[in-house]
Amino acid sequence: MRYGGLPADRFWEMEDARVDLGSVDVSTLDTGRLLLISFATVYGNDWFLVPLEVPTGSLTVLDRLLVRDVFGRHHLVPRAGRDDPAWSMFSLHSPDPDHPAASGLLVLPTERGQVGEVLEHVALARDELANLVWAVQHRYTDGRGELIDRWARTAPEPVATGELPAYGVQTVVPDHWFPLVPEPVRTGAIQFRLTELTGPGLDSRPEGLLITPGLWVHEEEVPRDGVTVTRRPVLARWSDGSWHSWVRREKAPGTGESSSGLAFDTVRPTEPWPS
Repeated sequence: MRYGGLPADRFWEMEDARVDLGSVDVSTLDTGRLLLISFATVYGNDWFLVPLEVPTGSLTVLDRLLVRDVFGRHHLVPRAGRDDPAWSMFSLHSPDPDHPAASGLLVLPTERGQVGEVLEHVALARDELANLVWAVQHRYTDGRGELIDRWARTAPEPVATGELPAYGVQTVVPDHWFPLVPEPVRTGAIQFRLTELTGPGLDSRPEGLLITPGLWVHEEEVPRDGVTVTRRPVLARWSDGSWHSWVRREKAPGTGESSSGLAFDTVRPTEPWPS
């Protein structure tokens, strides 16, 4: 069954906000519509939580899970996704998928720690006019560990002098804007994949670790508000007093839609049009 406002299939996927099932105008005789709203708002998978304390920094493997119901019957619950290799959650990557550790739960130590200066800053913003998602690289860290700001925009295209207007095949976008083009995955689902713009003044390439060749993201990961992804160093202490440092990635809401000014087949007059 498919309908507008259907709960998302993927975990943590942002659902379509254009459908508000709570504001549907129905009467007591709209049986079919009432059943659909009841199904969409009430039905859901049943989740049962069983607390299990494990030591920090350990790998826990469950041999089996046996559930006894109120009628005294026992049910052996298999691992989710055991027969579906395409589905996986909280599992480890292992060369041997049949190894017990591949289906174990690795509990790593977590600590907020002391956060340092941003090492890399990338904003993902939708451009509805160009039908693209732009990965805007604000800053990155080069091979020597120095911070490089990429806010310097590309110089504007030179306008030819003369009496006739100037024709441009393609406008020049800022050298720190990189396009992610939508491509279909299956019916009703697309993803954004990093590509290159070819043309004069468009020979820049991304730097750092957040924008890499072959990068792609799910469509729902870039809402209308956009997202901001950063890399920061973190320093923390363990229970024995030892120091530990790492670099973590953070995701935060963006600042809305944006436009790079990308256009094709443009004609610009050398002088303002007469009023």
